[in-house]
Amino acid sequence: MNEPANMWSYWRDKKGTENALRDYYPDTLADSLSLQIKLMEIRDAKVTIDKIFLRREAKEDSYDYI
Repeated sequence: MNEPANMWSYWRDKKGTENALRDYYPDTLADSLSLQIKLMEIRDAKVTIDKIFLRREAKEDSYDYI
């Protein structure tokens, strides 16, 4: 059972977008291909950001040995 739509901003701010969708709006998420795609894009963006910073970290670490 989904929470009312007017609670979205509360749960989003308290739990984060991904957790709020999954935990409090599972039916809405299941019924909306658009939301599912956007959630995947958020996850992909986070992975990309982490990879960029891991590469930068590795590059900076390599300078420590010069």
